[in-house]
Amino acid sequence: MFVHELYDSNKISDSSIITIGNYDGFHKGHKYILSKMKKLAKYNNLKTVLLTFNPHTKTVINNKNFKVITTFNMKKKLANESFVDYLCEVKFNKNIKNLNFKDFINIVIEKYNPSIILFGYDNKIGKDKEGNFNKLKKYLKKTNIKVKMCDPFYDKDNNKVTTTLIKSNINDYKINSANKLLGREFSLKGEVIRGLSKGKSIGFPTANVKINSFEQLIPPNGVYSVTLEVEDTTYKAVCNIGFCPTVKKNSQLSIEVHIINEDINLYGKNIVLKFKDFLRLESKFKSEDDLAKQIKKDILKVI
Repeated sequence: MFVHELYDSNKISDSSIITIGNYDGFHKGHKYILSKMKKLAKYNNLKTVLLTFNPHTKTVINNKNFKVITTFNMKKKLANESFVDYLCEVKFNKNIKNLNFKDFINIVIEKYNPSIILFGYDNKIGKDKEGNFNKLKKYLKKTNIKVKMCDPFYDKDNNKVTTTLIKSNINDYKINSANKLLGREFSLKGEVIRGLSKGKSIGFPTANVKINSFEQLIPPNGVYSVTLEVEDTTYKAVCNIGFCPTVKKNSQLSIEVHIINEDINLYGKNIVLKFKDFLRLESKFKSEDDLAKQIKKDILKVI
């Protein structure tokens, strides 16, 4: 997969099929669009192009604190695994935000020579989201470019798979449901940093994780069953998100992970946490002994 930026000097001479969007979550609905794109590409002998925005458009338009399920780096990885030929990063800023949809799509056409533009059912581009499917189709009517729409994707329980639904599930502790809609386990990437070693003092050493991206959505405070991946090795673990009120007095949110039946030095290493399920809410216990007893119960649910 080749990675471009919208305004770099790269162009392709081959004809292509393109799709455009935030692709936050890279969930089953997005994969459905990509599968349709690949089928059309194969039938028409076209290269596949995914244009996606960085940061998320809502971050610039109306919410600088907007959180995402998948960072741009994760989207790159997932696009590569989906066998997309070209990934184009659209660095979303006020200049891009204020382009009308005709000017924006003209830049895209000049760069990627599309024969087909595949639009998601709710996709909109350009200033004030003016460029919907019908307007784009009308604008390109006299060209050789076909504009096609992809219908929404519904799972086996007849849920329309959307980023909004997945975020709602994560924020409501429904990790299992979110994972089903994603088609994989929700994950966080971060670096292990030094903490206060409070977990070690009660018999359960923890890795303190600093998340790599300020955009990243973090699940609500609680205790979770996770797997920790580091250097191609996977470990079963328990993750606490919150303030550790039994052993700490500060008000700084932390993400702490106890690897079950292992004692590993992870300081300075980049790790991935894959969330499997929600175990319980974070609680303040009467004593550290009571906390230790509860952690043992948490571990039994995971192993």
